[in-house]
Amino acid sequence: MSDFNDYKSRDIGKDANQGGDLKLEKLVRLAAEMVGSTQEKAEQGDAEAQTELGDYYSDGLFLPKNLEKAVFWYRKAADQNHARAQLKLAALYYTGEGLEQDYGQAASWARKAANRGDSAAQWLLGHLFEFGQGVGQNDGRAAYWYQMAADQENPNGQDCLGSLYMRGAGVPQDTKKGAELFRLAAQQGDATAMRHFALSLENGVGVKKDLVKAIEWYEKAVKEGDEEAPEFLDRARKALKEQQAAEERQKREAAEKAERDRISAMWEARDTSMETWAIVAAVLTVAALIGEKWLMIHKGPFLLVLVEMAAVALSVIGATVTAALFAGSFTEVLSIPGGIAGFVAGLVAVILNGSSDRYPHVNKYAMIAAAVITVIMIIRIIIKKQRPKP
Repeated sequence: MSDFNDYKSRDIGKDANQGGDLKLEKLVRLAAEMVGSTQEKAEQGDAEAQTELGDYYSDGLFLPKNLEKAVFWYRKAADQNHARAQLKLAALYYTGEGLEQDYGQAASWARKAANRGDSAAQWLLGHLFEFGQGVGQNDGRAAYWYQMAADQENPNGQDCLGSLYMRGAGVPQDTKKGAELFRLAAQQGDATAMRHFALSLENGVGVKKDLVKAIEWYEKAVKEGDEEAPEFLDRARKALKEQQAAEERQKREAAEKAERDRISAMWEARDTSMETWAIVAAVLTVAALIGEKWLMIHKGPFLLVLVEMAAVALSVIGATVTAALFAGSFTEVLSIPGGIAGFVAGLVAVILNGSSDRYPHVNKYAMIAAAVITVIMIIRIIIKKQRPKP
C-alpha cells in the first residue's frame, strides 16, 4: 500500500486538497482500497490479481510506473500458467523494457500463452517465426499461428496473415483472400490494416480497383495514427486526379468520334441517295436519246418532238442532280463509280444529239444539258475532295 499512498499524496491527492473536491477524495479512497485488495490477493498467490498488479506497475495506473515490479508480478502469475501474464512477460522480453531484451525468452513465453489460446500471444509467436526472432525463420509456422489468431478475430493476426497470402509466403498466394483479411482487420480499427486494405484498393490487387475508397481508408489510417499513411494518401489523391482527367478526356474523345461517325453516316446516306438518282437520270437520258434517234428513222415528227422534249427534260434532271451531288462533295469523298457513270452518260448524250440534223433548236438544249453533266462529272473525278476521317 505504501507505493499507492506515496503516489496518491504526490498527484491525485494534491489536486483533491487544492480543490476541496470531496468526490475526488472519495474516488482516491476507493482506488486505494481496490489496489490494496489486489495487492493482498496477489501476495496470497492469486494469478489474476498478480497480473492486474503487474498492469498497475507497467502502466503507471494507480501506482507509480515501475517495470521491474511489473516483471516481478507478471512472472509470479506466468509461473502459474496465467496466459495474459505470460503474454505480458513475452512482450517485455521482446521490447527489452524492464529487463534485458531476449527474443528467445519472448518466444518461449509467447508459445506458452499461445498454446493456452491467447490470440495476442498467437500473433506475437507468428511474428517471431516470420522474422526469425528467437526461433528459426519459418513462414509456414508464422502462417499457422497467424491463422490461429485470425480465427479468434485478432486484427493483428488477420493483417499479418493477409500479408502472407499477398506474397504467397508460407501459404499459397491468394490476393483475394489477403485483401479480405486486410478488410476484416481494418474494420476492427487496426491502422496498419487500413493502410494495407487501401493499398489493395489503390492497385486493384485482390479487389476491384477503387481510388475513391482507397483514399477513404488512407484517411482513416491517418486518423488512427499510421505514420506511413500520409505519403500513401497524397499519392492516391494525385492518382485520382489523373484518373479523372483521363476519364474526362476519354469521354470528350468518344463524344467527338460519335459526332464524326454521325456526320459520316449522314453523308454516306446522302451519297448513296444522290448517286442512285444521278445514275437513274443518266440512264434515262441515254435511253431517251437513243429512242429519239430510232424514232427519227421509223416514226413521225409528233412523236419525235415528244421524245426530244423528254430527252431534254431528263438531261436537265441529270445535270441538276449531278450538280447537287457535286456541290455536296466539297466535304465528301467523291464517288468514282458515280462520276464515271455520269461521264459516260453525258458523253453518249453529246454524241447522239450532235449527230442529229433535225430539230436543231431542241438538240441544242439537249447537248447543253449533256455537256453540263459531262463537265461536272469530269471536275468531280479530278477534285476528289476528302471527307474528314472518323
